[in-house]
Amino acid sequence: MNAVVALYGWSDLTDPTVKDFYWNELFFGMKYEEAPKLYREASPVTHVSKESPATLLLHGTIDTIVPISQAEKLVKELEANNVPYVYAPFKGGYHGYDLFKNTSPGVMYLIEEFLAEYLAK
Repeated sequence: MNAVVALYGWSDLTDPTVKDFYWNELFFGMKYEEAPKLYREASPVTHVSKESPATLLLHGTIDTIVPISQAEKLVKELEANNVPYVYAPFKGGYHGYDLFKNTSPGVMYLIEEFLAEYLAK
């Protein structure tokens, strides 16, 4: 795998600000307290290594579903492991901001340019 495009996604399901959201319990079939190891293993930040692919992170700054701190946490792990990345926080963007007509072309441009660079390697 040469590249990853992450759109406003979870990166650390063990984080106190997100571990108790009801959709995590619905997805896993159990609460964090019942399966902390499962939540940790499902968290992308626990799998970042020097061999991780280049990553494009797109996230709205006012996302009320997945806090932008999730993207920032992943950025720190990518940096710590010297993984190439592009972090593109969208000022004033909510969760799913890329689906709107006024932002979609710009988001698609970023994705296309990123993939063209890293998939050619």
